[in-house]
Amino acid sequence: MRIVSGKHREKPTHEKEFLGGEATRHFSDRRLCRSKPRSPTPTPTRHLCPLPPRSPLPPPPAVTAPASQPRLLLLRRTPRKTKLENHQVVVYGYHPILRRRYRAFPGPRPKWLRGNVDEVVKRHIFGAYDFWEKQFGQLFLCWLGSRPVVVTTHGPTAKRIMLRQPTRPPLAGPAEIPFSRDNRYLEHDLLTTQDPAYHRSLKRTGWLPAFRGASIAQSAACMDAGARELVARLGRVADLGEEPGGGGGKSGGGGEKASKEINLWRMMGEVTLDVVFRAAFGIELGTQQDAARRPERASRLIEAAKAVFEVGQRSTRYFVVAQAFPPLRPLVRVLATLFPDAALRRVTAARGLVFRTVEQLLAEKKRERARKASVSASAGTGVSSAAAAPAPTPPSSSSSRPPSAVAPGCFIDSLLDATHDDGSPWHDDEIVEACLTFALAAYETTATAISFACYGLCLNPRAREKVAAQLDARPVDAKSPAELLETFAEDYPLVDACLAEALRLWPPGAITIRKAATDDDGRGNTEVFGLSSSGEGGSLSPKRYLVPKGTWMHCCIWSIHRDASVWPRAQEFLPERFLSPPQQQQQQQAHKAAGKEEEEEAGKKKGGGEEGTPLDLYAASAEARSHYYFPFGDGALSCVGR
Repeated sequence: MRIVSGKHREKPTHEKEFLGGEATRHFSDRRLCRSKPRSPTPTPTRHLCPLPPRSPLPPPPAVTAPASQPRLLLLRRTPRKTKLENHQVVVYGYHPILRRRYRAFPGPRPKWLRGNVDEVVKRHIFGAYDFWEKQFGQLFLCWLGSRPVVVTTHGPTAKRIMLRQPTRPPLAGPAEIPFSRDNRYLEHDLLTTQDPAYHRSLKRTGWLPAFRGASIAQSAACMDAGARELVARLGRVADLGEEPGGGGGKSGGGGEKASKEINLWRMMGEVTLDVVFRAAFGIELGTQQDAARRPERASRLIEAAKAVFEVGQRSTRYFVVAQAFPPLRPLVRVLATLFPDAALRRVTAARGLVFRTVEQLLAEKKRERARKASVSASAGTGVSSAAAAPAPTPPSSSSSRPPSAVAPGCFIDSLLDATHDDGSPWHDDEIVEACLTFALAAYETTATAISFACYGLCLNPRAREKVAAQLDARPVDAKSPAELLETFAEDYPLVDACLAEALRLWPPGAITIRKAATDDDGRGNTEVFGLSSSGEGGSLSPKRYLVPKGTWMHCCIWSIHRDASVWPRAQEFLPERFLSPPQQQQQQQAHKAAGKEEEEEAGKKKGGGEEGTPLDLYAASAEARSHYYFPFGDGALSCVGR
């Protein structure tokens, strides 16, 4: 006989292999949890007991547990099978559960783990959407990694989506992947906020006052100064063959000036950055000065703004992995923070520089306001209490009304004085994010629109000659900048039409993204109608689809603006499609007064057609202008400056 502990008592072999009906279904890796024995006498934790004989025991009989008892469980730990894990990875790469939810949507067949990213990379996203539209119609489903995206290239469908869906998905670029203290500003971004009420409050109390007609009219002098400086720079380039940065051009043989290629988009970006800082912050940044005389802060801001928009989504592998493997996003963020690549380091440093600049401007504005308040308080020390200013009242619905106009250089002041719809003042983080968005968004969209308008005029020499004749007939110096801005569309209709045509062919917001949020069937699904095709070249037929809640929906404005079924000669730059008959008649009279013969047909196709003349082109584009033209989006989330 041996004395052993009950806790360490050796169990019989058959008890190790099999357990009766008293065993439960829950067990860990090392220990099996057993239910309480049926005997009313509890087993002592430590006792003396005789050991069983060492003779081998016969194998236990087969035990059939009743239906009410759990099944027999093996105590031995079964090693994991690598083959099963591989199967799990393969199954995850095909996303069978998600694909079943979206089985009713037409679209390209996704590849393992990558979805349809290969085709997007090969053809670019606009080329891929046009290619799939020919196969599946104007509403289809594609997979960007593990994310299903419903795409529409039909104008009325896209407009209905933009009007009814009040939220965007939480978009994040490469700069937002690493952990940074600057990421806290994203919660207050007008473009990415998920709360419709908060978005409406930001837009109404802070943004709309800066874009009202009175505010734009007061900033017309800043725009005029920036435009005149740009004209002077372009004149030096044309006359002397200089580079925009200030270097002299090389002369060819015989004293002829060598032709120079200039980066027009870069020059327009410098103009818009200069105008934005003058109009919004009251600072002469000097971005249009020559490189040798340009202030260091201006040069660093130009390079930072350029880096923010040049580092795309495919520039860093971390962003691609985070999009393809959403469960790995936390790990990818940690790795990107610890081991950033060159693209991440560049865009993070550029964004940080812009944030530090805006923070410095906010701090300077606060010190200036405090200094003015102290001076006014010291000047009014001898004033009696009866003549003193009344105490400020708490904010209410009437006192929180936004101002009617924002003076040049007072954008930060307007945000410091602004209050939300609930009466709370704007936070410093909200002001910093608003100033950053104001500077960078205006830099990108305005520079892109003007650059493409110039590019379109280069593609259409006849339109370029007409624009030059219209500008010569009405000199801009005849009116003040504010008056010129107010009557610009009436005085220069062709220039206005050129800008509208450039926004049609190259819209700044080429893809508008929404998130399915409305409940149209009582189950959380959003109802959309699309034109589906039975195959490439097949006829389109309307069909109703139910989009699951939270699905990303891409409204491809790029394809809608180039739809050949509604836009005559959709791929050509023809400003006449935006000129009304009275404007066209006025244009013809001005052209004849300049001593030039008017062509019988404006850009008539070689084979002829119904839209050969400008009047026919305008009439044929009437429906398209009403239902298929929204370069800045539509609905509550459209561009605030449109």
